[in-house]
Amino acid sequence: MNHFELLAATLGLVSITLQIRQSLWYWPVSIAMTAMYIAVYIDQTLYAEMLLQIYFLLMCLYGWWSWKCGGKQKSELVVSRLSAGKWPPVLAIILLLFVTLGALMSRFTNNDAPWIDALVTAISFVATWLLARKKLENWLLWIVANLLSIGLYWHKAMYPTLVLFIVLVVLAFVGHQRWRRELECK
Repeated sequence: MNHFELLAATLGLVSITLQIRQSLWYWPVSIAMTAMYIAVYIDQTLYAEMLLQIYFLLMCLYGWWSWKCGGKQKSELVVSRLSAGKWPPVLAIILLLFVTLGALMSRFTNNDAPWIDALVTAISFVATWLLARKKLENWLLWIVANLLSIGLYWHKAMYPTLVLFIVLVVLAFVGHQRWRRELECK
């Protein structure tokens, strides 16, 4: 068993728990986990996932600031919903990223699962943006991305990460329920 991957997966569990609680500590823990997963994904030739981790690092900095000062009058950001009119552009961005990344990876890399890697990455890119803006719907995209990831990590024999993503599916349901209840109370 890869102890480095196991440690990264453990940090992933800690970070998702902090995310559900909307703790600002989510962001620095995620920075550490994300940096570790860059190395894990390079080792596994999951290049879109590796690119996603670089994006996550940048989004962690933005998200940290956004949660702390991104609300009205630079106040703490609160949970909100994505308006119905925003769904078509969200889905179009996912589709565009999926097709572009899948085509590039299938042509230019030795990735043995380029299309599923691309789809997980495309959904995760958008979910991360929604998370940074505290949009309730980020959890729905994470559920889909995490379910797809389970198959990918089984294929790659990345068992600590596979277990992490099984737990992440459950925690994404928990996070969605908790954030939804908070939103309904306001």
